[in-house]
Order: sequence, then C-alpha cells, then structure tokens
Amino acid sequence: MPTASGNLLKPGDSLGPYRIDSLLGKGGMGEVYRGTDTRLGRSVAIKVSAREFSDRFESEAKAISALNHPNVCTLYDVGPNYLVMEFVEDDTLAHLIEQGVGSFAVSYHGLFSVSNTGTLVYRQGAGTRNTLTFFDQQGNPTSKVGDPDEYSAPAISPDGGRVAVGLGPQGSRNIWILDVARGTSTRFTFDSASDTYPVWTPDGKSIVFSSNRGGSEDLYIKPADGSGEEKLLLKTDVPAVAERFTKDGRFLFFYKISKDAEDMWALPFPVQGEPKPVAILKTPFREALQSPSPDGRWLAYSSNESGPFEVYVRPFTPEAPAGTGAKWLVSKGGGLLARWRPDGKELFYSNLNGQVMAVDIDTSKGFSAGTARRIFAVPGGPSNLAWDLSPDGKKFLFVTPPNAGSAIPFTVVLNWAVGLRN
Repeated sequence: MPTASGNLLKPGDSLGPYRIDSLLGKGGMGEVYRGTDTRLGRSVAIKVSAREFSDRFESEAKAISALNHPNVCTLYDVGPNYLVMEFVEDDTLAHLIEQGVGSFAVSYHGLFSVSNTGTLVYRQGAGTRNTLTFFDQQGNPTSKVGDPDEYSAPAISPDGGRVAVGLGPQGSRNIWILDVARGTSTRFTFDSASDTYPVWTPDGKSIVFSSNRGGSEDLYIKPADGSGEEKLLLKTDVPAVAERFTKDGRFLFFYKISKDAEDMWALPFPVQGEPKPVAILKTPFREALQSPSPDGRWLAYSSNESGPFEVYVRPFTPEAPAGTGAKWLVSKGGGLLARWRPDGKELFYSNLNGQVMAVDIDTSKGFSAGTARRIFAVPGGPSNLAWDLSPDGKKFLFVTPPNAGSAIPFTVVLNWAVGLRN
C-alpha cells in the first residue's frame, strides 16, 4: 500500500532487518531506498517492487549475484519483492554522462547498452578523441602515430613514412600530415569548410581530397609538401569522395553520392583541360569503396545489390560501357573496404561482424578467389571503417579508441532512469 506521499515506503519502515532511511529515486519498475542493515549497522541500497518479483526481477537478481567486479555493486539479500545491494556514495548518473560516456568518434556510436529489465551498462571514454594505431596481421598493436585527437579516414603515403588524415569535429575537419617516425603533425589544409578523405598520388608528391568549401563535396588537389594553394580538380553535381589511384597514376577512383545510390567513377589523371571522368558502375544500388589491383587490371569494390554490402571484383576496363563485363563475389557474410596486398595475391576487407578478413587471389588465368578467412577483430567494432594498409602489406593502420588493445572496465547501473532525474 503506498504511503501518503505516494511512495511504497517511508523513513522508519522496516523490511525484515532493514530500516528505510530515505528515498533515492523511483521508476516504472519500483523504487530505490537508502536503508540500514540493523544487524551489521551498515548502509544498503534497497530496490523495492510494488508486487512480488516477476521472472524479469529474478533474472536480474541472478545476473547481479553472478558478477564480481569493482564496477558492479554487490547483491547482499533478496526478499519477496526487494533486492538489497551495496550502497555506493558516488556521483549522479547525469553527471557521469556529462563527464563522458565512451563513444567511438569515427562513427559516433556510444559505448552503452540498456537491458529489457532496465539495467544500464556503459564504458567511460575519452569523448571524441581517438588514436592512430598500427596492428600486425595477428591483430597485435605495434605502434601509435601522433597524439590522441579527432581522426578520420587515414591514408598512408606510398613510402609508408607519412599519414594524411582528417582531423577535427565532423563538419569542420581539416587534413593534417603525420610523420610516422618522428611523431610530428603538420596542418595541410586551412579552409573553414570540411576537408576529408585524403588520397596520395602514387609518387607521393600530391594529395587529392574532398571538400565542401564550394557548397558541395568536390575534389581538390594540393602538393604534399604544402607549397602552393589547393586547386579544384573536379566539380560535380552531387557530393564526390576520392578513393584510390591506380599504381601507375593514370586514374583516380571516386564515387558520387546521390539521394538513393552511390556510383563508381574514374578520372583520367593528370587532368589536362576539362576533366572527363569515366563512369565505371551506375546502378540503383550503392557501389563504392573502390580499390584497384596493383597491376591495374582488377577493381575491388563494395555493393549492396544483394542486400547487405559485399565485396566484389570486376575487370577494370575504362574504355568499356559502364557496368559491362564479368564480376566475382569475394566476401561471405558481408564485406566493406577492400585492400590489395602489394603483389595482388591477397585481398583484405572488413566484414559486417567486425572482423578483418583475408582472401587468396589468383589472376594467372583470369580471376579466382579462395575462401575468406578471419585474421583478427576490427579495433573499435564493426562500425570502424577508418583504416588503411601499409605499402608493404604487413601492417594495418586503424583509427581506434584511446585504450584499444587493453581491458577497459564497464559500469553497471540499476534503475538508471532514476539516476537521470537526480
């Protein structure tokens, strides 16, 4: 029976050996009180339901009792309609969230989850700051580049000594160049608009990037040593994203983003006079993330023509009409962001479950692909598409959360909605 105040209990009431001291908060599934264990003289937190526990509460009690971790409160006792737990003096949940629930800055996914029983689990993080980390082919972190910051879309130079990367908040990023050996960072673009998706020319002398400084995402180019001004390379009717060059530097691949589709294009390079891009694939679906083979004969890309994104390979024949020619499905169970090994005999990609996959490739007699195999988990999870492959094919550069590769504790909060109102 609720009290005059509308609460289930009032200060001074008892639940067995537990005295009710004050209401901490209430929610749709019950109320939480501060109380005292009169036998031991210690403060406890008591979660009370208006009726006897359902299967949901029983499941919650069993789950809590099975955990032993500094970030999970200890379950002391269970009654017919209440749980007695460790009472922890701490900050409010609202302030903890204000201080920074972890998130993965590349995709802006928060590192938290809420169960059907109203239990919140979250991991604190460094906000939008992340790191550039090299990993070997076993998924072991080997080194970091630069200091933690808001990185996106890293691109390793052809000689492996520098990294061009978007830096700054979404919508106002600029491109910076980081020296791998020295650890220094040099700002490369200075416009107040957003400059993203850097791509090195094969000789390492220039960088192409996408920028919305003209109102839409167009392609610009600038000498990699920072001399001279950025020059407009290609203006399009819809946003364009630069991707990769062929190894001989004759073509720059990019894709156009329309309302319902993404189409693949190649721009003959160097551009002389009026740019004349060539359509590679134009369909009602989304095709992007192109990667030409080292010999320039094949083009790996991602498409959602069959539902989920998968990695395909087709011959690269710029003189042929768009979309003609054979194609081969390489991935299984989803695939994005393919990268070729320097000798063209292996293709890497990330699948939709957050795994880096490898596929053996044989082009000695046409095209043949082996069975995809897992090599390691994508740092930061399935949504992380911010990575590149080193020129020797032995290292992977990922944009990662600051503590990637180390165990980070999670915090479990019961009755979390109550905490937000405090």
